[in-house]
Amino acid sequence: MTRRIEHIDVARGLGILLVVIGHNPLVADMPNPLFDVIYAFHIPLFFFLSGLFFKPEQPFLSLVARRTDMLLKPYAVVLLALAAFQVMFRHRDPELLLAGILYGAGDTIAWIPMWFLPHLWILSISAWLMLRLVPTKRILGRAALLAALLITGVALSSYFATHPWYPLSAQQPVLGLPLSADLLPLSCFYFLLGTYCRQRTLEMTFSWKLLLACVMGSVLLHLIWGGTIDLNMRRYDHPLVLTALALLGTYGVLQLSCLATRYPLALRVLSYVGTGTLFILIFHAYIQTAVFNGLMRWQAEHSLLNAALAFAAGVLLPLVLWEGVKRSRLLSRLLLPRTSPQVNA
Repeated sequence: MTRRIEHIDVARGLGILLVVIGHNPLVADMPNPLFDVIYAFHIPLFFFLSGLFFKPEQPFLSLVARRTDMLLKPYAVVLLALAAFQVMFRHRDPELLLAGILYGAGDTIAWIPMWFLPHLWILSISAWLMLRLVPTKRILGRAALLAALLITGVALSSYFATHPWYPLSAQQPVLGLPLSADLLPLSCFYFLLGTYCRQRTLEMTFSWKLLLACVMGSVLLHLIWGGTIDLNMRRYDHPLVLTALALLGTYGVLQLSCLATRYPLALRVLSYVGTGTLFILIFHAYIQTAVFNGLMRWQAEHSLLNAALAFAAGVLLPLVLWEGVKRSRLLSRLLLPRTSPQVNA
């Protein structure tokens, strides 16, 4: 059995903290450089990390069953429970809510960040098929495949960004295909890059020179070109520049993660946050927004403090929920994967 790789858990922890910051009302609700910097790489980082431990040699049905348990089960349980609440207390249309959950895009579900779960499910299946159909081990072949995915992905993203459609109702425009399948070329690009770079990434060691190079390269690209990535909104500015920023950001986070493993407290805290990523992803946006809005009604003059407190709540309260679920046999079966905690699955 593969042991957990410490700096990968730390990278997940740093990544999910960036997700929470990116959805903080003070960051997300107005144009600002912090939004552009975070969004330029935080979702590509998670696709890259997801590809690191992907095993194309596993049987197809085993892959589907495992990913369904890990990703679709909590997605369905949480959103169906939320839909039941909306039907009973907010008189929402149950058929439209169910259709939106089945469609699985950010525009069709109540808690937008959860679009990532069904997309990662279909991404894993697509990557398995692609690696079986194109099992190239040569660098040039892999580079050609990645280039084709990137070019196709940027083109599809640009098309769907300007061509919303109405598959569920005449009043609800939707960007993209079911399960955000139109994003598959882009997400496959980063996912397969993680798979191809597995060994070097797992054996990575910290270097101040490499970390400084990532920071300086990112700063220069942001200052000269700007722009960002928002896959849920089908935004991918300056394809070459933003791809470079995504890769620099991903490598920079991995370098920071290697550095963090040298400090026991940082390692312990960030690893714990990293292993609780699923619950933070699911619950952080609602909790953070609710806490921020409540604090703003109480003390509107302290918006920065309110945002910091909301961020803390968006991280800590999902972890408290996670601990509670782990102690309940019923809830753990409904929400937690049946995978061993000893592996970076």
